[in-house]
Order: sequence, then C-alpha cells, then structure tokens
Amino acid sequence: MTATPYEMRFQYYMAAREQLQNSYSAKFNEAVIRKEDGFAGVYPEYPNEEEIFRLAEAIKAFAEKK
Repeated sequence: MTATPYEMRFQYYMAAREQLQNSYSAKFNEAVIRKEDGFAGVYPEYPNEEEIFRLAEAIKAFAEKK
C-alpha cells in the first residue's frame, strides 16, 4: 500500500520533530550534568515549528532525490 502525499508529509514532519527532540534532550541532559559539576549549564531552546518544518523540507528533498 502506497502512502498518500498527506501521509508522506506527516511522516517527514514526525521524523524531523523526533530528530530535533532527541537533539534537544541530549543537549538538555548535557547542560544538567555540567550544572551538577559546577559549570554554567546553558539550557537549549526547545525546537519551534519553523525549525521542524525546515528540517522536514530537507528530509523530503533528500527522500525525493534520485
């Protein structure tokens, strides 16, 4: 069964969102550890919709490349 264009766009969006959330979590955990060790813990900003859409477009372009 082939995915519709709407389903494909949603899959690109979800992949981008998951990738950015994983990156955010890793940076956040690193900041917590640094703060516990006495260093300045600089907390990252949570990914916004614009970043997610931009990465989703990049994933879509990559997937459609021949």
